[in-house]
Amino acid sequence: MRAKRIVLSLAVAALAFAPSQAWDKTGHQTIAQIAAARLSPAAKAAVADLLDAKDATSAMTEVAPWADEIRRGRGETAHWHFVDIPISSNGYDAARDCANDDCAVAQINKEIAVLKDKTLLKPVRAEALKFLIHFVGDIHQPLHAADNDDRGGNKVTVMVGAKKTNLHAVWDNAVIRAIGSEPETIAALLSQKISPDVAAQWSTGTPEQWANESFLIAKTKIYPQFPGTGSTLAPIVLAESYPASVGPITATQLSKAGLRLAAVLNGVFGETPATEPAGGSSVSGK
Repeated sequence: MRAKRIVLSLAVAALAFAPSQAWDKTGHQTIAQIAAARLSPAAKAAVADLLDAKDATSAMTEVAPWADEIRRGRGETAHWHFVDIPISSNGYDAARDCANDDCAVAQINKEIAVLKDKTLLKPVRAEALKFLIHFVGDIHQPLHAADNDDRGGNKVTVMVGAKKTNLHAVWDNAVIRAIGSEPETIAALLSQKISPDVAAQWSTGTPEQWANESFLIAKTKIYPQFPGTGSTLAPIVLAESYPASVGPITATQLSKAGLRLAAVLNGVFGETPATEPAGGSSVSGK
């Protein structure tokens, strides 16, 4: 059991915590924007066609939060948003962490397979695309790929300023708001910092590898600041600067998710991933 109260002081410029739209909306839409800018012409056309839209960017941005919006009405999808890899382990184990293929790793692979199958009805493939856009984002949120006997931080009550919430919600919401409030603005800010070399390096991997990356962030960067396991009896007080202090992690995970989503879609629709956004150049650096 954790201590009842742990005060974490992080010397970073403070940004106020704001709830609501985040990795479940603003963050997902940011990822969609980053991905759409790097789609090949063939992929853009295919995405727009499947989503019955004029352009891929607006369509992907609109449907990015869809999987969260329908979650309550479709309970079978609940476990597809995350994979609980125990912090005490060394990484993802399918038999332990994804029984019956009921987790984000397996579901991403399933959605890709559905998208590739052109014998399936268009509505079936369109739904797979909407799920895929969302789940690739989810698996890059560190607490969607780790568990410390606390439901991925959901049972760890925290205070950020005057706001009482939980650790998972901070990573779903506040860390995004510390970067910006508009998906287009955040996507542009992050995209201009991705060099072609970095884009090529990050546009790789499998869902299992992405889950392990996120898991390692949770294990080595997040949970060490919260000693013990399980839920808390009283709120852990976080500095108001906490969301901003993890900005580099947040930016990297959003960028990787967007690049990898683009790579997957370009691969599904027969094109190799682009290393630069369409209509612009990238600057060097991470």
